[in-house]
Amino acid sequence: MTKKYEILLTNDELGVLEGHMRSVSYDTDFSVHYEGQVPYVGHVLYKGIGHKSKGKKKIGMKEGEVFGIRELLENIPCDRGLIIEKGTQLLAIDKTSLLDILSGRDKKVISIFQRIINF
Repeated sequence: MTKKYEILLTNDELGVLEGHMRSVSYDTDFSVHYEGQVPYVGHVLYKGIGHKSKGKKKIGMKEGEVFGIRELLENIPCDRGLIIEKGTQLLAIDKTSLLDILSGRDKKVISIFQRIINF
């Protein structure tokens, strides 16, 4: 069975998460995650251009695509890398913040992260 690697958030979901995740951008092309790395932060491509990489192959990402959040929570390596281009904006969350949200009371935010984690 082929594993699906892509989960896309809706604009409404992105709007909700924007208030709960840190916004980061870089002034240069940047490898955010490497293939086989256990992430210390999970990301959502918010605006700009990102690529998933596996070996030498790059696959374009869509805005709203999630990367590394499930792996962050489960402490497992990413099977792909994440490369972003200059000026790309990501939403980022660390494990402690994610666990705080999941144990909180905001059902809308919890349901979005549960959809990501259970994907």
